[in-house]
Amino acid sequence: MLLLGLALLLPHPAEAGEAAFVIEGGGWGHGVGMSQWGAYGMARAGKDYREILSHYYTGTQVGKVTGLPNSLRIGLLQGYSVVQLRADGRFDLEFKGGSRQGGAGESWEVRARGDGRLDLYGPAGQVAVENPVTVSFEGYGTKLYLPQTGHRYAYGVLEVSAYAQNGTYLLRAVLTLGLEKYLYGLGEVPSSWPLESLKAQAVAARSYAAAKVASSGQNRPGCDCALYADTRDQVYIGYDKEAAAYGANWRSAVDATAGETVTYQGATIPAYYFASSGGYTENNENVWGGSPLPYLRGVPDPYDLVPENPHARWRREFSRSELSSLLARDPATAAGEVFSLQVLEPLGVSGRVLRVIDTGRGGVRITGSAGERRVSGEKLRSVLGLKSTLFRVVNLLRHPSGSLIKGSGPAVYQVV
Repeated sequence: MLLLGLALLLPHPAEAGEAAFVIEGGGWGHGVGMSQWGAYGMARAGKDYREILSHYYTGTQVGKVTGLPNSLRIGLLQGYSVVQLRADGRFDLEFKGGSRQGGAGESWEVRARGDGRLDLYGPAGQVAVENPVTVSFEGYGTKLYLPQTGHRYAYGVLEVSAYAQNGTYLLRAVLTLGLEKYLYGLGEVPSSWPLESLKAQAVAARSYAAAKVASSGQNRPGCDCALYADTRDQVYIGYDKEAAAYGANWRSAVDATAGETVTYQGATIPAYYFASSGGYTENNENVWGGSPLPYLRGVPDPYDLVPENPHARWRREFSRSELSSLLARDPATAAGEVFSLQVLEPLGVSGRVLRVIDTGRGGVRITGSAGERRVSGEKLRSVLGLKSTLFRVVNLLRHPSGSLIKGSGPAVYQVV
């Protein structure tokens, strides 16, 4: 666990361009559930995937369950006026009252019209069609490519549809495919990682997907999907995952754990995960609020601190002017010329910086020429682009003698 660093207020500013503030931290991501680098470290240490999952999800079991969704609607694109389609083989485009056939190397486009219908553009020209257009390709062994996602897809049926937003029509693209085939395309961790860590990732991802459908359905507002194909849910890159180096390893991990999820008292849990814990995971309520969940408790995570993990420990240095400029981008953190940053207790069980609790507890105090601001650790992380809320602040300022003074605790002055 990282130590808390408190602010130090001194009247002599650092010289221009010199680091006046240092933020030292650990981990990458929200910190709730399974650390992917920690799973890597546990697998390297000889732990199997069930041991990995039970470590991160307190009081849970791992095994095959019934009632998993047969298919998933995956939101690939939202908010576009044009959706582009290409492929390496035959594909069919179907719409009410008709169809078209596409082939290898052809470029097709679906465009939204002002009346809610669609314009379909292909090698033979344009045709107005009813909303939506469905694209079938799996049965031909075709890999469908969407330039706007940058990925190829081998499974399922693609639906391109128009929807009204703020007086205009925009397009979304939703891919419907089976649960296990969806998992084949997840780009969450490198396929070269140890097999047991890949199995743990596959089970966690399957659990998350199933729990999300159970809680939110297949037609969520915003995407008309069960899951976004990005970090809002899980990163889905389609066939490119299988085609990449070591792709067969990932597919083997999915197949070896088919139908298995993480359960608590018999119910599949939303098995949240993230890149790196920095040595300790966090309680769910300390990150997102709400009620404590017994299976999402913070736990020690020494396996995350493997030498290969580039996120286990990190450091950011800021000059006074740079920090002031970055904080000025958000009204919540804008404090003029910054004099100090101060992390306030209490901290999370992992040492993560929490939300503001009251006038003297929680979050970060920013003091500057324009006054004082109080923000959560997450707000500061977002504004400054930090990797996590597991951090401490060190202010580096000039002593009148010309030496640097480091503030590393309450009233601790070290001339260096």
